[in-house]
Formats: sequence, structure tokens, C-alpha cells
Amino acid sequence: MNKLTQKILDIHTKDWIQDTLIPWVFTFRNTNNQKAEPLLYDISMVFITSWSKKIYLNEKTFTYWKWKFLFVSLPTPFLCEASLWEDNIFAGITITLTRELIISIAHEINTNKLWSSSEIDVWVLALDQTEKIANALSRLLDCCMIKEDAKILWPMIIKEILYYALQEPWAKDFCDIIINNNYSSTLSNLVMEINNNYNKDITVEGLAKDMNMSWPTFYRHFKAFTWYSPIQYLKNLRLNRAKDFINIYGLSVKETSWKVGYNSVSQFSREFKKYFWHTPLEKARIQESY
Repeated sequence: MNKLTQKILDIHTKDWIQDTLIPWVFTFRNTNNQKAEPLLYDISMVFITSWSKKIYLNEKTFTYWKWKFLFVSLPTPFLCEASLWEDNIFAGITITLTRELIISIAHEINTNKLWSSSEIDVWVLALDQTEKIANALSRLLDCCMIKEDAKILWPMIIKEILYYALQEPWAKDFCDIIINNNYSSTLSNLVMEINNNYNKDITVEGLAKDMNMSWPTFYRHFKAFTWYSPIQYLKNLRLNRAKDFINIYGLSVKETSWKVGYNSVSQFSREFKKYFWHTPLEKARIQESY
């Protein structure tokens, strides 16, 4: 068992996701293979220390493991599947970020050289985990166990990890895009606006108007950027947030449906079951069994 996994197990005593002393950092572990399941990734860096995970975004597949980590620059719904290959433990660390922090560090390391890669996705990258990143992660986990260190050191260590991450070759393309591509920046801001207001009455027509586009033009550009139609993206976002309200915060189905923007509890329950393959109550019971 590698030292990062051992440190996670020292912090994390049960399966599933757990808060740490650092508000931006979450550890997770699982002793069961995870079948393909929808999951919303917030803006974050996600590190697997043991063993591997696949995420699916329509036709695309991203695989990451202890030598490669995931960098997500916009909240994105994925279909996720985890496999246990080592020590029967699936473990990892999630570091949540703000887009402002990403952009500020991207500006610091950008050399005004125009990298151009038509293959890059603006919002998700699988990057190599270097020795420098692994060492910084180890120090970050140490902070998660010492209250005094957690208060002072964690912002600097997270910036250090992000700094190393954004110097990876594909990330250099990403830095250039978010700094120099105004169109991508506008769509990114719109996606963040949806994430901040997902429980409100949002229409495709209203979003298109905000972008000064016709409905068909906006629909085409939004789907090209996120791989989802605007309605699909909003629905996936609402249902993933609903799962957290029920499983983590213990809200009732009725309260949750209202909180995520549904006017009808029955419609919410139908769409929840279609998306997660279980009703909200069934999903809560499954979570309790971990």
C-alpha cells in the first residue's frame, strides 16, 4: 500500500466521501467496486491513490489512477465507474477549486505563447501526477490531520499543487484558452451562472437571450461546449444536487424537490429514478448501507 493511501485510511474510517479539517479537501474510500453511476464533478483536481476510475462523457472516456489525475475546470456530470485492483481499497483525494484561482495562477505562468490544440476540452483534463505533485499531496494530507497546520498551510499547498498541474503540457493549452479565448470565457461564465442558480426558473430561451443568440445557435454552441443540451445539463445538475441533499443532509424528498427547482414531487421522483436507477428513498437506503 502506498503512503498516500495509508494516510487517507488514517484520516478516513469508513466508506464514501468524508470532510477533512481543510474546507476545500475531501478524502474518499471504498471497499466495493463501483458500478457505473452518475456523479457531478465540481471544479476540482481529483487524485486516485489506489487504484483506477473511469468516467464517461457521452462518447468520451477518461481514465485516471495513481499516476494520472483529473482536472475539472467547470462543474460536469459524468458517468463514473471504479475498479479495485490493489489492496481491495479504492481511495483518493478531491481538492475543490474556484475558477478565479485557476485563472489567477494561469495568468502567472502564461508566457503569452499561443499553444493551439483543437483536441483539448476546456473543462476536463487527465494529467500526469508528477513527483512534485505527489509530495505536495502528502504534505496536504498531513495538514488534514493537524488542526494548527490546517489553519495556516493549506492555501499555500493547494496553490502549489495547482501551479504544478497547470504546467503540464495539455494544461498549457488550457491556460491559453481561458486567458485568450473570450468566447470560451463567456460560455464558462454562463455555465457557472447556471450552477449558481440551478434552483431558479431557467429557460433555454432566456439563456440564449443572455448570450445574444437565437435559440438554435445557442443550443448548438452550448452542446458543443459541454457535450450536453442546455436542458440535459440543468436536469443532471439538479438531480446530482438532489442526491447530495437527500444522502448527505437528510432532507425529505418533498423538501429536496423544491430546493432543486422542481414544482412537482412526482415528476422529480420519476426523473430521479430514470437518472440514478433508484427512487430517492431507495438511493438514501443504499447510501446508509455503506
